[in-house]
Amino acid sequence: MNDPRRVRVRGPLSAYRDGFAEELAGQGYTAGSAQRQVLLLAHLSRWLDSRGLGATDLTPERTGEFLEARRAEGYGHELSPRGVLPVLGYLRGLGAAPVPPEPAPGTPAEMVVEEYGRYLAGERGLAAASIEGYLRVARLFLSECERPEGPGLAGLTAGDVTGFVVRQCRARSTGSAKTLVTALRSLLRFLFLQGCTPCPLAQAVPTATGWADQRLPRPLAAEAASSATSVGIVPCSA
Repeated sequence: MNDPRRVRVRGPLSAYRDGFAEELAGQGYTAGSAQRQVLLLAHLSRWLDSRGLGATDLTPERTGEFLEARRAEGYGHELSPRGVLPVLGYLRGLGAAPVPPEPAPGTPAEMVVEEYGRYLAGERGLAAASIEGYLRVARLFLSECERPEGPGLAGLTAGDVTGFVVRQCRARSTGSAKTLVTALRSLLRFLFLQGCTPCPLAQAVPTATGWADQRLPRPLAAEAASSATSVGIVPCSA
């Protein structure tokens, strides 16, 4: 029978076992799920004890070290910051573990990337690896928009989009170029849906057509975007 209070906890967190189990029960955890969380508490306590540390040392950096050790030891569950959050939340609520400081406000681009990531996970249901690839392209594109000489999202034009693609794909393989344009179209659709751009610009993203061995021209100006087909770049259809 699953009984969290029967889990043996040694080390600096042993005194918190019963209280943590009661907290989990009060939050509606099943006996099996609660037992798994208390087993996590036991592992964390052993890890701290082996390093001469205590609950007051559980900073985000130290927690990251614990998770790395947990993965290295072959554990299959509770391997991310989210997985260890119930334990940390309980200890922080008691004042036993330090509460991390509030993060400084991010730049507008960082906030857009964060919201875009949530959209890809929640609305599109993409896998974590795919999301990270899309976010790399988003950071790259938005960083150019944020430069002092950049257009900003409100002033973004089809020529800016085409120019970005040409610059980025000049040194990319065909496969990498296709990945970039796919991710960029997704980002531009999101930006328009969120009201960040004044018009839909996903169609301005050129299609990758074997650029790996081609000598691409200099970035196109907004007024020259319509000439992209002459260099092997075909505007995306609707």
